[in-house]
Amino acid sequence: GLVALTGIVVNDSIVLVDFINGAVRSGIPLEQAVLQAGSRRFRPVMLTSLTTIAGLAPILTETSFQAQLVIPMAASLCFGLATSTVLVLVLVPVFYLIYARIFGVSVDAVTVAERGAQPPAESLSAAGTVASG
Repeated sequence: GLVALTGIVVNDSIVLVDFINGAVRSGIPLEQAVLQAGSRRFRPVMLTSLTTIAGLAPILTETSFQAQLVIPMAASLCFGLATSTVLVLVLVPVFYLIYARIFGVSVDAVTVAERGAQPPAESLSAAGTVASG
């Protein structure tokens, strides 16, 4: 159950991060991209989680002997998914912003460096540079 939960949580996080990266690459400022990602990806993330929880809920109430083996898996998925969905929708965007601010480089400079071009001088931090890869 925990392995399946990990896969779902990672998928939800990738959906948010991919949307943020795409918005920043199209020229939207980082903070605005994070807000848009939260509002526009809220429904897909919630629907994924709620449909999984609704599909597993009947297993939680099953009383047969055969179901006793899968009830712990269903319980860890249901309750873990309910908790992690809220955390993903809040913490992933927050950690994304914290990461960008700690390293002092705007995401615009990082995406320019990923393309192999030289980033503008104003987007680099005073202490470091962005290495092109």
